[in-house]
Amino acid sequence: MLISSAQQDNLFRIYDIEQSTAISSLEYSSPLPELIGRDDEIQLFRQQWQRVLNNETGALLIIGEPGIGKSRFLTECCQEVSSDVNDTDLTLIKGQQQNNEPFGVFTDWLQREFIPPEVNDVSTWLSARFGWLKEKSACIAYLVQSEEPVVTRLAKQPAAYIHKEISKQLLALMHAITGHNQPAILAIEDMHWVDTDSIDVIRQLIQHPPNNTLILATSRPEFDTDSLNADLLRLQGLSSKHIEVLIRSKIADDVFPEYLLENATRRADGNPLFAEAISALLKEGNTDKRIPESLLELLVFRLNLLGEELLTVISAASVIGREFDVFSLSDLLDKPTSYLSELLQTASQYELLELRSNDRYLFKHYLIYQAAYELLDYSYRRTLHRRAAEYIEHGTLHPMQYRSLDAHWLKSGSPANAVKYRLLHCDRLIALSSYQEALDYNQQTLTYFESGELDNTEQHIDCLHKQGQLAMMLRGYGDPLIVEFSRKEIELARQTQNLRAEYFAQLVLWFTSSSRDGHEAAVDEALTLQQIAIALDDLPLQVQAHYCLANGYMFMGEFDKAEAACLWAIKHADDNYDSQVDHFGEHAVVLCLSFLAWIDQFRHNDLDAALKKFDRAILLAEEVDHSYSLAFAQGFRILLLAWTDRFDLVEKFLPSQRQLADDYHFAFWQVAGKLVNQLCLIRNGTVDDCQEIREQLDVILQIIPGHFVSFAILHIKALAILEDWEALKKHTSQLLAFADTKTDRYHLADLYYHLSLVPDANLKAESISKAQRWVTTVGSPHVANKLAALNMTS
Repeated sequence: MLISSAQQDNLFRIYDIEQSTAISSLEYSSPLPELIGRDDEIQLFRQQWQRVLNNETGALLIIGEPGIGKSRFLTECCQEVSSDVNDTDLTLIKGQQQNNEPFGVFTDWLQREFIPPEVNDVSTWLSARFGWLKEKSACIAYLVQSEEPVVTRLAKQPAAYIHKEISKQLLALMHAITGHNQPAILAIEDMHWVDTDSIDVIRQLIQHPPNNTLILATSRPEFDTDSLNADLLRLQGLSSKHIEVLIRSKIADDVFPEYLLENATRRADGNPLFAEAISALLKEGNTDKRIPESLLELLVFRLNLLGEELLTVISAASVIGREFDVFSLSDLLDKPTSYLSELLQTASQYELLELRSNDRYLFKHYLIYQAAYELLDYSYRRTLHRRAAEYIEHGTLHPMQYRSLDAHWLKSGSPANAVKYRLLHCDRLIALSSYQEALDYNQQTLTYFESGELDNTEQHIDCLHKQGQLAMMLRGYGDPLIVEFSRKEIELARQTQNLRAEYFAQLVLWFTSSSRDGHEAAVDEALTLQQIAIALDDLPLQVQAHYCLANGYMFMGEFDKAEAACLWAIKHADDNYDSQVDHFGEHAVVLCLSFLAWIDQFRHNDLDAALKKFDRAILLAEEVDHSYSLAFAQGFRILLLAWTDRFDLVEKFLPSQRQLADDYHFAFWQVAGKLVNQLCLIRNGTVDDCQEIREQLDVILQIIPGHFVSFAILHIKALAILEDWEALKKHTSQLLAFADTKTDRYHLADLYYHLSLVPDANLKAESISKAQRWVTTVGSPHVANKLAALNMTS
């Protein structure tokens, strides 16, 4: 039997704090949404309930910040009870924020839930129900402002007497409706809103609880729990895993990119209410980072309860960031640290801040941090950001502060001051090999120049160059944006007669030239680079230009010129290593050593010498801590070994090559590793088709078409292993045509050799003849050896 509600078919009703109207009713047959991530807490409740079933009593205070799910957890507890014991009595009293009158919580409960609306004579109704004298019921009638004669007589008594009698009568009432032989629950929600007189009654109830009754209460963290002799259950934030499950359940069948779901999970920060609000935004198509309006109102309402003084400090702290220290806040507001520490300690008690270490605080939730920031007046906010930027600049700058300075100057309305730190932070990201983050960050910077907000030409050139360089590293040389950025950069460099900037823009164009126009065009671009480097009298750039020449000559099959260019670069780099050769020169030396290793193998058939040069290149790349140079040397070594059928060494070096490429998201070398790995699997009989290889070649064609033939030969090798001769003929013919358009003579002998493997006498003879001609023209002893073996077999 349920005696907590005038509507007997409801388990209980939950009332909205502001509207004072029922917003949800939970019937026995109504399914509740699944409670996620609270298994341990429900188990603790079950233990408490078992004590009641064993004729004991108990009190459990459930503590948690707003939105953490206290009401939902309480609902689940009551649902547990209804399934275990059908005739359980349940009384719910809801704390009301707007009623701070003496005994206001009990008054609201009596009027809304306990006393039926049709009852006019309350004392008579109570007397009939519990067998009390009408005078004994007068206090309850007094609370609900009944106009009965018995209430009129009571009202003439002293206020202290009335107060005392009301407390006694409320205790008697709570004992009467719960304290009998069958188990019962007395649930009190939102203790933090409960008036002090009602708190006294509840405290006495906990000290002298009704028989077979479990008292459940919920409160926010700021509530003084020491005044109650109750067991405490603190609801912590849900794990990221559980928040993600909750968000996915809310967005149902809608499909969103994983990064949006990850961002939503991070922003929810363990709070189910935040997760639900963000999920609703996603479903509406709002994927930006703003706070949902309904949630912002709730957070602002909560922050406003802090009082103006504390709210001012909290909002100012949000300008510094989600994490801040008292000393920075003191400088920002020009207030004593002792004064601020006391206020921040209060905010910690409200579970808004978390003390991370001495004098260092963190906003507990990202959205609370955002809400505090939104409360600032726009003009005052900009003033605070300017103060923060100037404060940091006056100290000793650390690279980790570049991003903060960028943000402060931008939000102060000074993008011209911000851009310097944006470019410095981008350099830092590149140095940390965070290339994708650097690309995205630098793209934002570029928009300021394109929109006309900034007009510093040197900074614009720097920004364009970074964007082209990063796009090339991450997307490959075939990305048309690279050419666009570089041509803009060259135009600006010539306008300002900035020869060095022109060189670097020309360098990026050289990287893409072989993909666009072939290796002959790449040699022409490299000669232009060499002329600019000589005009600048810059040795590191001359070293780099010689590497570029070597690259073009290599793929054109002019090994003598390639070798001479590499040796010049290495000699001058070695002779001037400590004085002039910098990051660019070191990178060029690593690449030149890798090219010389190839020449050792393909021109001189000396694998030992080639591997030693690769070892030297890899050691140098590790010494200068340049991940892309290291990836280049490791990747070239793997390809050389695969092309020369040294799979014993491939299996030795392939794992480290693939790991490095994956760690730094180098798309070019990731594909190289996948191709070589698939070739190994086909060779070992683990895989019996070339589907994966063809898919990876499609990627190569997108990111670096100029070197497509170098990778596609691995496909031809795989087809030969599988003896798929028709496919081999088809794809080899296509590659021969493609190599011709790119002036790629380097691989022609190898392609004709593989074509000679096809069991067709006429094709074999023709292919062997052409392969031998290219061996003589280019000089490919490893192919010559294979042709000799083929002739002997024939």
